[in-house]
Amino acid sequence: MMIVRHGFMMVGEPFAGKTVVIDCLAEMLTLLESQGLMDEFKVHYKVINPKAITMGQLFGQFDPVSHEWTDGVVANTFREQASAGNDDRRWVLFDGPVDTLWIESMNTVLDDNKKLCLMSGEIIQLSNSMNLIFETNDLSQASPATVSRCGMIYMEPTSLGWRPLLNSWLTTLPQKAQDAVGKLLTGLFDWIVDKALRYVFKCCKEIVATPQINRVQSLMKIIGIFMAKTFQDDENPDEKVLRTWTQCFFMFGCAWSLGASVNTEGREKFNEFLRELLTSKPPPTVGKIDLPFPEAATIYDFMFDKPSSGRGRWANWTESLKAISFEKNQKLSEIIVPTVDTVRYTYLMDLYVSSGTPCLFVGPTGTGKSVYIKDKLMSNLEPQYVPFFINFSAQTTANQLQGMIMSKLDKRRKGVFGPPMGKKSVIFVDDVNMPALEQYGAQPPIELIRQYFDHEMWYDLKDTTKMKLQDLIIVGAMGPPGGGRNPISPRFIRHFLITSMLEFDNDTLTRIFTNIISHYFKTESFPPEFHLIGNQIVQATLLVYKAAIDNLLPTPAKSHYVFNLRDFSRVILGVLLIKPSSVENKRTMIRLWTHEVYRVFNDRLIDDDDREWLFKQCRDVVNNSFKDKFDDVFESLKGNGGGKIVSDDMRSLLFGDYLGTVDEPDCQNRLYEEVPDVGQLTEVIETCLVEYNNTHKTPMNLVIFRYFLEHLSRICRCLKVFGGNALLVGVGGSGRQSLTRTLR
Repeated sequence: MMIVRHGFMMVGEPFAGKTVVIDCLAEMLTLLESQGLMDEFKVHYKVINPKAITMGQLFGQFDPVSHEWTDGVVANTFREQASAGNDDRRWVLFDGPVDTLWIESMNTVLDDNKKLCLMSGEIIQLSNSMNLIFETNDLSQASPATVSRCGMIYMEPTSLGWRPLLNSWLTTLPQKAQDAVGKLLTGLFDWIVDKALRYVFKCCKEIVATPQINRVQSLMKIIGIFMAKTFQDDENPDEKVLRTWTQCFFMFGCAWSLGASVNTEGREKFNEFLRELLTSKPPPTVGKIDLPFPEAATIYDFMFDKPSSGRGRWANWTESLKAISFEKNQKLSEIIVPTVDTVRYTYLMDLYVSSGTPCLFVGPTGTGKSVYIKDKLMSNLEPQYVPFFINFSAQTTANQLQGMIMSKLDKRRKGVFGPPMGKKSVIFVDDVNMPALEQYGAQPPIELIRQYFDHEMWYDLKDTTKMKLQDLIIVGAMGPPGGGRNPISPRFIRHFLITSMLEFDNDTLTRIFTNIISHYFKTESFPPEFHLIGNQIVQATLLVYKAAIDNLLPTPAKSHYVFNLRDFSRVILGVLLIKPSSVENKRTMIRLWTHEVYRVFNDRLIDDDDREWLFKQCRDVVNNSFKDKFDDVFESLKGNGGGKIVSDDMRSLLFGDYLGTVDEPDCQNRLYEEVPDVGQLTEVIETCLVEYNNTHKTPMNLVIFRYFLEHLSRICRCLKVFGGNALLVGVGGSGRQSLTRTLR
């Protein structure tokens, strides 16, 4: 193709071998030149990711103030390659998404004219020894005019398969491991991998789609990490024991690679499938499985405990659980209750970071991804690692990302950057898939990180010189695509070991929040009888939360009916705003819990039928979980007609810290308490309004009415909770600005 066309495209999914083919061809031609064979020439090539920089930085741009022209990466690269004074082959490799934003500017280069026309008026003529190579995932955004000018080479990963990857990986193991367990590993892969990949594809649902060969590569990486540690501890392990260890490494790796990205139901299915497959007749090269998984729990509940000598054993994650200890003045939002999940994911994170392997944790909102990773990086890292945190948003750009990372790196020598010598930088990127898609679907920040993965280099944004990066480890976290989060490129995701972090089961949720409530009650010296109601509050919240997920489903008209574990925690943290002096008896706590449920769940509802459903749900939970009569608990809310409590009566249920506004101006010291009479609240607001009008040039003449008080109470509660934020949504004239000013 290179002989026929000076420009061609290599198209294919990840693991098709595109990059390796180009590298091998360049090395082969260079080797032929060094040996004086076939009249070949040495190859020099430069790599550019066109989506990792802006269009102006790619081709060149005029300064908006001085109107001075600055050359871009392409202009400087082409000029350098075209002006070379020898016949060596010179390639320019565009490794990134192809779209009409930048590829249309290359049409004159891809023509027989072979000229690059810049906006400055300069025309750069390509030399006969230059070639343009485009490496991309697909051509969905390329125009026919561009495609017709290029040669096409399509490479398919399914044609290559994972076995060449296995053969290549086996050569990287220590020689003694190759001799002792090379055939065993080959037999295990042949026996398990294809069947497992097929089962996951047909019977399980992944949280994030991952290339099949990526999962096989992840399995190899996990086994490689264990093998490296094994031979680091003992250079001559017993061959029989090493065989048993290798089987266990493979089995553990299968759970956290081939079945690591599936959801909760998929884990249960994959557990049964792998257990059944391992108990079937193995091939002769594998032999009997010496240490099968214990039957007590799933394959995801065990780690392989490898001793310095002996066969080892399967240890349940619960064995590593530490005793719960809280600092006296620790904030509730900073408490991390040890659970099986904290032990499991911290172990995996430690395994990956210590080996320098990029890892990506994927899971729904509220599953603790960011909390676990930040706790690990801030508190439990070895001294040679330097943590650094980046949060992606929809507006994050590649230039911003490059600037943030480069500000934390030192210049080691000319053109080489990294953390301080002897250290490695662990960069945690939160919300990886949040950057907004460009017009044609690219995500520049992600392309910038991928350029580091593939080529370990970036370009200086000022003078377009090449910058080599060293000793960076990327740890990522993201939610499933959807709801503002975007699907990310498979060429990016292929570099990661992916682990799904699933929603907590009921036992874990109960353990976490029961301990938090118990700690708060002890710290604030609540009477002993309130410790029992703490457990009831957690169980009652769990019932309402599960029922809301099952019944209050999002629709086009109710797209905000999306509930997650953060809503669960908001109810608990709202209950813990109360102080002992504000609690008369158990029924006060029940009313407080109901108020917090209404603020978290009811305030999001827009339909009377949904509000009535939540009212009935709260009635049933109070009657059954708290073992009290609903109408008696809320007797003070009954209307003039008496009788049973109805949904509209719950509007009078208010808790807040505003009754002491006059006596205690410092909001941190005000008591969060029940509002016994709405009229009392009206007097407080009128007093505050008079004070506001006396101290501001633009007074507000407001009429205080019921809806105003209700909304004001909701906003005050949002601001009282730690990390609470409020977004006021409404049409013009609905009082959003007046409410906000009143809060001052």
